[in-house]
Amino acid sequence: MDNATGRKRFSWSACVGALATLVTLVCGAYEILPHVDPPPDINGTWVIETRTVDTSYSAFRDLDLTYTVQLIQNGSNFTGSGEKTTENGHQVVGKAHTPITIMGTIEGNSIDASFTENGAERQSHGEFHWTLRKSSGTGTFMSTAANSRGTSSLSPYTGGGR
Repeated sequence: MDNATGRKRFSWSACVGALATLVTLVCGAYEILPHVDPPPDINGTWVIETRTVDTSYSAFRDLDLTYTVQLIQNGSNFTGSGEKTTENGHQVVGKAHTPITIMGTIEGNSIDASFTENGAERQSHGEFHWTLRKSSGTGTFMSTAANSRGTSSLSPYTGGGR
């Protein structure tokens, strides 16, 4: 600092130091970015399976449900829709093919989604939480239908009957 005027004096060493810091940050980012993985691609048809473990309605306990959904991904967000296809391993018919809509996010190998199912008697809402390993996910679900919760899986649709 110039004591007579109170102004700071230009310092080449401070300028060089700032430039070196900037170059280091830019080069570091350039090296790291190729290693940041994009979210997994979940576009397409998927099968969601649930098993109710805990519920306020005893008839739902140990209930296995299967849904087939079409997912559309945009970056780390996705939406989808589909329908229930089986109950306890038996194909559902008619109005039992209840529609389901889903929306969520993907972060790393974690998928968090909310859903709405338009059941035969009422609408229910809930959440899925899956961890992806290779091309399938395992995790949990919870639903407002009889305060149900349990295990869930997500796997690519292979075209076979379920």
